[in-house]
Amino acid sequence: MKKMLFVFDIDGTICEVGKAVPDGLASQLKRLSMKHKTAIASGKPFTYITGLCRQLGITSAAVIGENGGAVSLDACFPPSGFRLASIPEGRENSIELIKSAYRKEFNGRIWTQLNHLNVTFYPVREEDIGLLHAFASQFESDYISAYYHSDCMDFTPSHINKGEGLKTLLEMTGFSADETWVFGDGENDFEMFRTAGNSVCIGGNKKLREIADHCVRDTGSLAEFLERF
Repeated sequence: MKKMLFVFDIDGTICEVGKAVPDGLASQLKRLSMKHKTAIASGKPFTYITGLCRQLGITSAAVIGENGGAVSLDACFPPSGFRLASIPEGRENSIELIKSAYRKEFNGRIWTQLNHLNVTFYPVREEDIGLLHAFASQFESDYISAYYHSDCMDFTPSHINKGEGLKTLLEMTGFSADETWVFGDGENDFEMFRTAGNSVCIGGNKKLREIADHCVRDTGSLAEFLERF
């Protein structure tokens, strides 16, 4: 079989939120990484993703972190071919202003993820997630995109997304869009689905299902789907 690029989101795709990657799926990811090029694409920080790859035994996997803002050819330290997206002049403080507003509003009731380019807030108490979401709309603009997750709140410069991160990775690796399979479950996977030649929606996200080439029921069904490759 011709070598291809397989790109996987994390939460809701290869594992449930806050859970480990199931053993069967972990084995499939490791098997794929030996035959093809694999990548993990997430809103999580670059270092978080590399740690996950080391645990899964797939340090050869490429990394697309911070919703496309940080890209590398592998999950090693130091990484090969690391690229960080640029911020347009005059927009350098946009994310910092959102951080300040959230910290003032919620004080010690949030935890701020340690990112380079975007910002992710987690509620200290799970029941406060709705409040984090409700506070977000005032910050959405042509420059800032907001992603409403079940466990956190993401803000990312609009020119940074997983689709742009994937385009950077295609440029770095030489794979074409037609040689690429992407797997995701949420709103921040939409641009990645539009960029790749082959897409698989995990779960019931209506927006993703409308543009996906394939759909599987849940994370547990993904391992079986991957057996064909």
